[in-house]
Amino acid sequence: MTDTSVQKGRYRVVFSQSSPLLKVLVILLLAFSLVALAALSWVKISVQKQTEDLRSQAVAVAGENKKLEDRLADLENPDTVREIAKEELGLAEPGTVIIQPN
Repeated sequence: MTDTSVQKGRYRVVFSQSSPLLKVLVILLLAFSLVALAALSWVKISVQKQTEDLRSQAVAVAGENKKLEDRLADLENPDTVREIAKEELGLAEPGTVIIQPN
């Protein structure tokens, strides 16, 4: 093997020729590293998208929960229950005369 050296100040840098097998291994390692980096980038983007989707779903569910809590609070009022019974179920209070048109 032939060595090439360069003197830099007090230090001497020695370059030696490497075997073709070492060069192939280094190239394969670099290629594998690039593929791994690309895969990790894709995974990161995918996880960010899923996080964004889950956050928007959480906001929607929170809004629906608020509506349901408001509806539940309304159902604790007896007047609201009477109104629902009358309008949605067709019920009437005892003693009420119902007149139906023909």
